Amino acid sequence: MKSNITSCVCGNTGDMGLIVDLVPITALPIRPKPSSVTIPPSTAAQIKLAVEHLYRLGPRPVFEAFCAVHGGAGVIQALEAYRRLDPTIVKMLGADQLSRRRPRNGCRRG
Repeated sequence: MKSNITSCVCGNTGDMGLIVDLVPITALPIRPKPSSVTIPPSTAAQIKLAVEHLYRLGPRPVFEAFCAVHGGAGVIQALEAYRRLDPTIVKMLGADQLSRRRPRNGCRRG
């Protein structure tokens, strides 16, 4: 990682023409990507249980949860919303399967 990256800042000074100053800038630090190792164990356990439950609900709830996250919902918020659903009832209603029609604009936002 470079610590001193030089950037060019240009400004017009009227009759004197164009002045160019070199300004040192610092590169942004590289942040590790979150994983089950980098998040608190209690949060990892909560996510694991919620994902296992979401998986039991079927492909459509998984798709809908991803769409909710894509639309701006927090991951834990989206997962917890689906933990309230009973897999048996979801299956009886046919809400566990994706429809055969493809959505026109991908994930719904709302």
